[in-house]
Amino acid sequence: KISHKDVESLRSSLIAAKLKPSTINDYRNIINAICNYAIKTDIYDGKNPSKYFEKLKVDNRREKFLTKGEIKDLLEGVKSDPTLLLFTKLSLSVGGRMGTVLNIKKRDVDLENEIITLKNVKSNKTYNGYITDSELTDLLKNRMKSIGNNDFLIGKEGVKNTERYIRKKMKVIYDELFNYDLDPNDENYHKYKVVNHTLRHTFCSTLGMKGVSPFEIQTLSNHSNLSSVMWYVKLSPQFSKDKVNGLYD
Repeated sequence: KISHKDVESLRSSLIAAKLKPSTINDYRNIINAICNYAIKTDIYDGKNPSKYFEKLKVDNRREKFLTKGEIKDLLEGVKSDPTLLLFTKLSLSVGGRMGTVLNIKKRDVDLENEIITLKNVKSNKTYNGYITDSELTDLLKNRMKSIGNNDFLIGKEGVKNTERYIRKKMKVIYDELFNYDLDPNDENYHKYKVVNHTLRHTFCSTLGMKGVSPFEIQTLSNHSNLSSVMWYVKLSPQFSKDKVNGLYD
């Protein structure tokens, strides 16, 4: 009994309720999955009405990356929790997505050559990340002493869901340090809100400010294409200012 007018009406009502485009698209995906299942199992013999529910364009680009001072503040904020500290240092060092960083095992770390084998959780392919400083090396050595070769680097005794623990704890720290004066009702709120993915964004943006080529950034961050890399490579105002200082002297 569901008509194309019904799904068009639902789409319009969700837009009127000012839900995020990504959330509205999620509703569409749910309808699509239910109808496809109904067709597959002979519960329904009509056409999938979700095709009339056009997806909205979603802008997932983030503008915010951490400055050196903000990185220092963040490391100060997590230093009392070894799990959060190791997660933060690893994320900033290898630039991987959260799933990639949490999937690193002891066997993936080559301390002698300062190389970490990473797994892209989207493509299921592996690539190399690198240990960037002696503090991270010390953290890794300390952690690796107490775990087996097939154990995950990041984990906390007594915590069953490491990802949930890190998300919850890091959110509190991000909000206290960086997000306290942001307006959730601002349409650009998600672009400037600091979240775990901001660490990956910071990795790529910092490489860009150091003059690393987009192709090299793509290799180091394991992005699927160069256009995705350009979303992340943002230059700080001060970096650009330094380029034009004394331009006509």
